[in-house]
Amino acid sequence: MTVQARLDGPARALFYFRRLGTTLLAPALLPSFAALVWLWLRQRAPGALACAAAIVPTALFVLFAVPPLDERFLLTILPVCALITGIALAETTRWTGILAWFTVAVGLAVAVDFHLGTPSSGPATPANTGHETPLRLGLSTSVDRRGWARRDDLPDHEVDLREEILRLVQRCDATHITGDDLLIAPKGDLNWWTFEFERQALLDTERPRVFRAVDASPESSMPPPTLAFTRSSAAPGPTFERWNVAMERAVWRVPAACTQAP
Repeated sequence: MTVQARLDGPARALFYFRRLGTTLLAPALLPSFAALVWLWLRQRAPGALACAAAIVPTALFVLFAVPPLDERFLLTILPVCALITGIALAETTRWTGILAWFTVAVGLAVAVDFHLGTPSSGPATPANTGHETPLRLGLSTSVDRRGWARRDDLPDHEVDLREEILRLVQRCDATHITGDDLLIAPKGDLNWWTFEFERQALLDTERPRVFRAVDASPESSMPPPTLAFTRSSAAPGPTFERWNVAMERAVWRVPAACTQAP
């Protein structure tokens, strides 16, 4: 879903105001930034004209010129935040030193929380789609994940499972592979198979390989598959000439012919 709603007036301004404090600046950083703005104003706001030159055109653009709701338009404001922070901390006092170290510590915690979460295996939620942002201290995912996404808002790509499948393909020396298209990802894996096999062919590290989903229409020009992957204990489709590898997510059933290097 792409957020293309034409929100007018206060609703549109509220969307961008909330997103500025949740997906561009984490809520945990807002107290520190508010203190930095106050220090900047105490110094009579040096550089205010330059800040206004960056903020005002962006505000007019997102409020009146472009229909889609997308916080990526606000990225041009972030250098202004950095400028205000630098000016505020230029006055060396005990309190600015404490504030600087506190801000750095909170920023590192926000970065760790954003990048090192556990990927989600569930469906899309308001946390990563549409207008909604969950209540959290850390940084939130941008609208529909179009700009950036928390790691715990990303789908689990089953990297270990994919690597093990490719190792089995190489070990069995298979060139024509079939199996369940939904073996790994709930939306299908055909693009992944195609990408991996074409990448290996370009690197000249492997023989050309082809994957065909087990329920795909048979092609007269394609030889019978020599290797099959399935979630069930029984292999689907036709009788395979060389090996049959039946696979479940938690249990591997690998014939002896594929357990040793060719």
